[in-house]
Amino acid sequence: HLPLPLDGHAHLGPPQALPHDVSASLFSDDGSPVSEGGASPTADEAALAATASGGTAWLTRQCLGKCTWKSAKSLQVPYSDRASYTLHLRVFDRRKMIAKLEEPLAELPTHQPLQRDLAIQTTTSTTSFYRSRKFDKNAKEEPERRSLKLSFQLLNAEAFARRRVVYIVRHAESIWNAAQHNRQLYTMMSDTDHGLSQEGGLQAIQLSERLLAAIKDPLKSPDVQEMLQPNAVFVSPMCRAVQTAVMALGAALLQKGLGKFTLLPNAREKQSLGGMDSISTKSGLAILEAVRSKLDDLLRTHENVHRDVDQVFRKLKFDISATQEQWWHDGKSERQASVALRLQEFMSQLLYSPHDCTIVVGHSLFFKALVKTYLSKEFIQHSPEFAKQIANSKLQNCGIMRLELDSSRGMQGKPIVDARMVLGTKLITSKKK
Repeated sequence: HLPLPLDGHAHLGPPQALPHDVSASLFSDDGSPVSEGGASPTADEAALAATASGGTAWLTRQCLGKCTWKSAKSLQVPYSDRASYTLHLRVFDRRKMIAKLEEPLAELPTHQPLQRDLAIQTTTSTTSFYRSRKFDKNAKEEPERRSLKLSFQLLNAEAFARRRVVYIVRHAESIWNAAQHNRQLYTMMSDTDHGLSQEGGLQAIQLSERLLAAIKDPLKSPDVQEMLQPNAVFVSPMCRAVQTAVMALGAALLQKGLGKFTLLPNAREKQSLGGMDSISTKSGLAILEAVRSKLDDLLRTHENVHRDVDQVFRKLKFDISATQEQWWHDGKSERQASVALRLQEFMSQLLYSPHDCTIVVGHSLFFKALVKTYLSKEFIQHSPEFAKQIANSKLQNCGIMRLELDSSRGMQGKPIVDARMVLGTKLITSKKK
């Protein structure tokens, strides 16, 4: 197969800052989204339908400048047969196709960056949208752009066909979690993107202490030794996840000579109706400023811990490139199609990356959906009861699960081939009457 692109990076966007909402997807010859039925699909529903029909699609991105997809997708083309295929790339502004690329697949080199200047197919609606300046009402009108730059890479997926390990870490208890447990509706609804509770702060510090202790006794916790040598650490941009990463993982990773966190929007929690904790208003550097402020509030009465965490925070490095534009869901609740497409893109980021060991700090519902969607049939048959538990239960706060992925199986082959709990993590089963 020829996943697009190499090293998990795709860039799709205009050469200069323009307000637009771009998606890359497979569409029919007339430019209309591939879908079933007569209803007009959303961009993500159309992309999901394109994927189901054998195409390749990316999530919609809202952005003012360069749109970036840090993921790879399989083109479902045998590498030996690539001479028989033509690569078709379509760029859409909302549901209007504005640019396209068609090149023989065999003529495109693999494993190296490719860039194309594409002419924008201007229409009345496209021009009026560009000039409307929807995202910045005070901006001055600019000349119409006639081209955009498309950057991508092609690779032979066999180069990535190996097993890799992912440690998923649920965030510590948040203010929302505590208020929900105590039925404190005002606390739940009076803020967005809640930080950690006092109990959550304690949980994160306790996990940090356990990880630091494990470093001193390598034979006692082999999984922890492996976990603390990651090639990448992905963190949901939600405040509670970043706080957990800093407080629980920061000190141990720095002691190992590591300490770079990549904020990954795909790892955010599903936006449910009324879920104020999964709504944000912060992008880029503002995310870290908010995290720092809430950490100060959380640890104000714990001087020694506050000082240690502050030192860790200062030493850590953060990649915030994927969060420069709006990265959270814009609406009351996230459609199932959007969640499914986000799960696909997240899994592709794990499968087609160069990382053999990755840590992901995120959320219970998203992790549960990930396991339920991609757990292999062989594992389910071998451990039916445990498979049922991890697919239908939440990790405890600060819980850790080790997943083993087999990239050679691809997305359709259910690549999670093994799973086990780390450091005595327990599962929480929802109580339903």
